[in-house]
Amino acid sequence: MKKIWYIYIKDFKRIVENKVALVTVLILCTIPSLYAWINIKACWDPYSNTGNLPVAVVNDDRGTSLEGKDINVGAKIIEELKKDNSISWQFVDQWQGNYGVNEGKYYALIEIPSDFSSSLATLVTLNPKKPDIIYRANEKANAIATKITAVVKDKLTKKITTNFVQTVNKEAFTFLNSLGGELQTNKAEIFQIRDAMNYTSENIDKTIKLINDSTDHAVSLENYLYKVKNTLPVLSNQIENLQSATVSGKELIGITQSALNSLLTNCKNNVMEIQVINSKNQMLIAELKNINNSSIRNQLKEKSSEYSSNLNKMDKISNGAMTYYGVIDSLKSGKDISKIVNKLDKNNELVKAQRNILNSISKSIDSGAPSKDINGLLDSLSQVSNEVTANLIQLSNSFYSEGVSAVNITSNKIMDKSSMANNILEGTKIIIPQLNALASFGIASTEVASKQAGDTATKLQKFQSSLNELNNKTKGINEDSINNMISIMGKNPESISNFIASPIDVKEEEVYKGGVFGVGITPFYTVLAIWVGVLLASTILSTEFKGLENIEGATLIHEHFGKMLIFLTISLIQGIIISIGDVFILGVVPESLGLFMFMTILTSIVFTVIIFTLDSVLGNVGKAIAVIIMVIQIAGAGGLYPIQTNPKFFQIVNPYLPFTYSILGFREAIAGPQIHNTVVDILILLLLGFGFFLLILFKKPFHKLLHFFHGEFKKAGL
Repeated sequence: MKKIWYIYIKDFKRIVENKVALVTVLILCTIPSLYAWINIKACWDPYSNTGNLPVAVVNDDRGTSLEGKDINVGAKIIEELKKDNSISWQFVDQWQGNYGVNEGKYYALIEIPSDFSSSLATLVTLNPKKPDIIYRANEKANAIATKITAVVKDKLTKKITTNFVQTVNKEAFTFLNSLGGELQTNKAEIFQIRDAMNYTSENIDKTIKLINDSTDHAVSLENYLYKVKNTLPVLSNQIENLQSATVSGKELIGITQSALNSLLTNCKNNVMEIQVINSKNQMLIAELKNINNSSIRNQLKEKSSEYSSNLNKMDKISNGAMTYYGVIDSLKSGKDISKIVNKLDKNNELVKAQRNILNSISKSIDSGAPSKDINGLLDSLSQVSNEVTANLIQLSNSFYSEGVSAVNITSNKIMDKSSMANNILEGTKIIIPQLNALASFGIASTEVASKQAGDTATKLQKFQSSLNELNNKTKGINEDSINNMISIMGKNPESISNFIASPIDVKEEEVYKGGVFGVGITPFYTVLAIWVGVLLASTILSTEFKGLENIEGATLIHEHFGKMLIFLTISLIQGIIISIGDVFILGVVPESLGLFMFMTILTSIVFTVIIFTLDSVLGNVGKAIAVIIMVIQIAGAGGLYPIQTNPKFFQIVNPYLPFTYSILGFREAIAGPQIHNTVVDILILLLLGFGFFLLILFKKPFHKLLHFFHGEFKKAGL
C-alpha cells in the first residue's frame, strides 16, 4: 500500500512542480464541464421559442352558405392564427408558400383549399364530406422542427372541428328553444285535436251501425235513409274539422319529431353526466385511501360526504333518464328498449350499493375502526364503481342500437299514419255526395241503395281503422310528456353546445417535478461529460510510472493502482465542477442535492475504473474500446429517447451499460428519489465497475505483448 501511495504522491508533486503540466491538468479538469454546460444550455427550453419557427399559411377558401348565412371558415382561421404567437405564421399565396418550403425558407406549409367551408358545411347534411387541410413539411430543414409543426397542425384541425360542432349545435338548440315556446303556446290546441279525433271515431261507429242495420233490414231502409240524410251535414262538418285537425297534427308531428331528437340528445347527455360523476368518485376513492393511510379521520369524513353528494347527483340524473326512456317506451315504436331501462335500473342498484358501503365506512370512522378495515370497505367501493363504469359503457351501446331506432320508427309511423288519415278524409268527402244521392233516390231503388250503403260502410271501416291507430299513437301525449318535451327544448344552447363539442376536459398532473427540457437532459450530458473527461485524461496522461524500476519491490500492480489514483483525483475534480455548474450556473434544482453529488462521485469512480483499466491493460486498444463503449451508450442508455423507441440491439444491451444506471441515479436525485430504485441503480453500477476492475488480472500477461505493439507502433513513425 505504501508503494501505491508513493507513486500517487510522486506523480502529484510532478504535476504541481511543472507549470506546463499543471496548466494542462487544470484545462483537462474544466473541458468536460464546458462540454456538458454548453449542450445542456443549448437545449434548455427549445419549445418556448417555437414562436420563431416560420410556417407558411395559404388560404384559398371561397366560403359557402349555411342556413342562409355566408360563412368562410378559412378567413376565420386566419384571424385566429394572427392572434397566435406559438408559431411564426407567414400568410402568403400558394406559389410563395410552395417555393418557400422547397427553398427552406419555411419549415412547413398549411394550405386551406377552396372547398374547405363547403365541405365542412356538409357535416350537417345526410351526405357529409370530410374537409381537407393540406400539410407539407420540409423534412430536409430540421427533423425536430417538422415534428413540432405536425403537432401544431393536429391541434389546429382539432380546434377547427370543435368550434364548428359547437356553433352548429348552438344554432340547433336555439331553434329548439323557439319550438319549445310554440309548443307551450299551442299545448291546449294539441289536446283539442286529440279529443276531436276520439269524438270522430265514436260517431263513425254509430254511422257504420246504421248502415249495417239498413242492409240487414231492407224493410226499414227508407226510414234509415232519411236519418242518414239528416246525419250527413253533421258528418261533413266533422270531416272538415278533422281535416283541419290533421293539418294541425302534421305541424305537431314536425314539432314532436324535433322534440324526440332533442330527447335523444338529453338522454345521451345524462349518460355522459353519470360517467363524469363516476370518474370523480373513482378519484375520490383514491383520495379516501390516501387520507385513510394518513389517519386524518376528519378529512376522511368530509370526502365521504362529498362522495355521497355525487351519488345523489348520479341518482337524480339516472331517474331523469328513466323518465325520458319512459316517454320513448310509451310511444310503442315496436322497438324493444328494455335493455336500456334494465341498465338504468342496474345503475340505481349500484348507486344504492355504494351508499350502503359509505354508511359502513362512516360507522367504522365513528367507532374508530383500524385503517385496514376501512381500506377493505374502500376496495369494495372501488369495485362497485368499476361495475358502474362497465354498466355505463353497455348503456351507451344500447342507447345507439335501441333508443335511436325506437324514436326513428315512431316518428316515421306517426308521419305515415297522418298522411293516410288525410287521404282517407279526402276519400270520405267524395263519398258524402253519393250518400246524399242515395238518400234522395233510396225509396225507389232500395236494392241499389243497399249496395252503395255496403260500399260506404266498408270505406268508413277502413277510415276508422286508420283513425283508431292514430288515436293509439297519440294516447301518450299528455300534460307530463308535453312538459318534458318543453323542458328538453328549453336547455341553454351555449352550455349544451359547449358540452357536445368538448365533453371531456383532461386535467394534467405532474407526478415528479420535471421543469424545462434542459433539466430533463441534464443527467445524460452530465454522465457523458464525466466519461469524456476520463477518456481525455487517458489520451493525455500516461498509465506508466517513470522510474518504477527504482522503487524496491514495486510491481505492475502497484504501478496500476498508483496511477489510477491520479486519474481518479482528476475525474472527481471534473465531476464536481460539472455538478456544481449544473446547479449554480445552469439553475438545475435537484430534489436531493446530496444524492446528486453522491451520484457524481460514484459515477466518476466507476468510469475511472473502467476506462483506466482498459487503457492500463490493453493500451491504445483499450482506449479504442472505451470510445466504442461510449458510442454505444449514447444511443443505448435511453438518455434522450425512451429505450423502447430504439432498435432492438440497443434494447438488448441497455441493461449492461454503465450509462443506464448513472443516468437513472441522477434522474432520481433531480425529480425525487424512490429509495428502492436508487439502491438498485447504485448496486448495479458498482457491480459493472467491479467487473472491469477484475481485468487487472490480465495486467501482467498482457504487459509484454502491449510493449511489443507499442514498440512496433513507434517504428511506424506515426
